[in-house]
Amino acid sequence: MDARKVANHVDELLMEQGEYVPVELLLRLGRLAYSDYEAWRRAALPTLAEALQGSPKPIAGLLEAAAAHCRSLGLEAQHRSYAPWGAADDADALSLARAEALASLLATGYRPVPERAQMDLFFDTRETVLENRLREALARCDGEASESLLAKLTEQRPDHPALGAFGVLVDGVFLPSNPPESASDYLDHVDARLEPYARECLGAGVRDYLAPHWRTLGGMLDGMHFDSRLPRLHRSYSAARLGYWEEVRDAVEATPAWWRQPVLIERLWGAAEHLREPPVIQQCMCLLCWDHPTHAEAALRESLSFGAAYRTFTELDDFLETRDFPAWYALRYRQRLPDVAADNRDAVAIAGVVNALIKAAAREPGGAEEIDQRRALQEACPALFRQHMGAGL
Repeated sequence: MDARKVANHVDELLMEQGEYVPVELLLRLGRLAYSDYEAWRRAALPTLAEALQGSPKPIAGLLEAAAAHCRSLGLEAQHRSYAPWGAADDADALSLARAEALASLLATGYRPVPERAQMDLFFDTRETVLENRLREALARCDGEASESLLAKLTEQRPDHPALGAFGVLVDGVFLPSNPPESASDYLDHVDARLEPYARECLGAGVRDYLAPHWRTLGGMLDGMHFDSRLPRLHRSYSAARLGYWEEVRDAVEATPAWWRQPVLIERLWGAAEHLREPPVIQQCMCLLCWDHPTHAEAALRESLSFGAAYRTFTELDDFLETRDFPAWYALRYRQRLPDVAADNRDAVAIAGVVNALIKAAAREPGGAEEIDQRRALQEACPALFRQHMGAGL
C-alpha cells in the first residue's frame, strides 16, 4: 500500500477517534481480525504479531509510513501498552511482538499536542490520571472499576464537563446483561446514545467498549429476516460492527436474494476484502456497479481493492458511467470478469465482449480474433473502446 493511501486511512482515524493507534489501523486494513485481537487481549496468544495477516516486513513498512505521516502533521507520540482483560491493575502488559522494532511501531500512537493556556500550567494531575483510568476501565468494560472511578472524579471535580457522558457510558457497561426486549430499541440506544458519547470520550477505546453491545445485539438479531426498510436490524450489521467477517459473509449469503439488496452486497464486499476472497470481491463489485451504481460509487472510493483504480477511472477524459468500471478495470488489468447474474443485461453483455477480447488477446495478441472482438467492443461501448485503444492495452 502506497504512502498516500496509508495517510488517508490515518487521517480518517484521527477524524473519527481523535488519535492514531496502530492496532486500529491494522484492524481497519484487514491486517488484524478483531477475534484474534480479542484472543490476544485475553492472553490466549503470546504476541499480537502472531495474529497479523501478512508478512512482518510490509506491515512494518505500513506502520512506518503511518508514523511518518503523523510526525509530518506535528502530532505528539504516545506510548501505548495493553493490559490483559480481566487481570489485576498491576498485571504485566501484553506482548506486542518479539521483534523489538515491530513492537515499538505497534506501541507508538500519535495525537494532537494539547493546547494549554498559561493558567493551565498548574492543571490537576490527579484529575488527568483519574480520567485516563476511567477511560481505560470503560474500554475494557469493567463496570465496578468504572463506577468507582466516576465517583472519585465527580467528588474531585463536580463541574467536570464530561461527567454526564461518562455517566451514560458507565451505565452502558452493565446494559448487555439486561438489554431492552426490543432489538430495535437496543440498537437505537447504542447508535444514538452510547456510540456518540463513546466517540467523544474514549478515542480508540470505542471499539472495545461497544463490542459487548454488538455481540448481544447479534444474538437478538440471529435468524431475523432482512427488511430493506430497516437494514441495520440484521445479523450482518452487528457482525460488521464487530469485525466478525466470517459471520457477515454467512449472514448475507443466508439471506434469500441477497444480491438484489445493495446494502447486503456492500457488507459482503467489505467482508470479502478483509477475508481476502478475490472471487467474492469481484462478484460484489460487478453486482453493485451494474445494478446499483449510486451505491457503488461510495463503495469503490472506500474499497481496499479498487480505491486507487477508481480514482484513475474518475479522471478519464472520456465519459464512462459507474456501470462501466468493471469492464474498464478488466481491460486495464487483463482480468476476466466473473459470470454474474445481474439484472442489467446491457452491462452483462459488455462484460461478455470484454472477456472474449481478453481471451483472444491472450491466445494471439493482435490476431484476427482479437481484432474482431475489438470491433464488437467498439459497437457495444464506444467510450470504453477508445479508452482501451488509447491506453494501448
